[in-house]
Amino acid sequence: MKMQELQPLLDSIIEDARKEAAQIREKGRAEAEKLRAEYAEKAKRLREEIISREQRQAAEEKNRRKIQAKMEAGRELLAAKNRLVEEIFQALKKRLAEMKDEDYRELLQRLILEAVETGDEKLFFSIPDQRWLGEAFLAELNRELEKQGRKGALSYGEAAAELSGGFILQRGKVVQNFSLENLVEMKRDELLPEIGRRLFAE
Repeated sequence: MKMQELQPLLDSIIEDARKEAAQIREKGRAEAEKLRAEYAEKAKRLREEIISREQRQAAEEKNRRKIQAKMEAGRELLAAKNRLVEEIFQALKKRLAEMKDEDYRELLQRLILEAVETGDEKLFFSIPDQRWLGEAFLAELNRELEKQGRKGALSYGEAAAELSGGFILQRGKVVQNFSLENLVEMKRDELLPEIGRRLFAE
């Protein structure tokens, strides 16, 4: 068989191959376009997810900082309130310590009469207080107890050098501390609500 006789067959085969190649190329282009579109869509979704996540994270961070700032402001306000309340209690202690003799004497008498239970307890004062109050103060307390129908047998114990004001009351082994500082501390819980209402009412 001569080349001329093979040519048509060859041409036909080449043409079929060319058509098949064209189909393959077209299919490849379509597949590539499809993949490109899919990847583009995935990339778009990924970008949107990243942006959404970043926006969400930014919003969460902003909210977190806002909460932190509010909590910090609350802590600072509470600390300021506590400092102010403490200053009030310190001022109260100072005022008690600086009371005029007659007012101080009346305060002691009132507190002692409220604290006494049996009427034969021992009273301990600071050395200066016991000196200026003297036996007359003790006698007056006992007379007042008797008027109230109670035993009037209070007595002085040895003056307490460490006491700066107020008194200590002893009944047997029971000792109660009514020093001025302790009196304020004992009243702290009772006074706090009132101080809060008067100072920090909105």
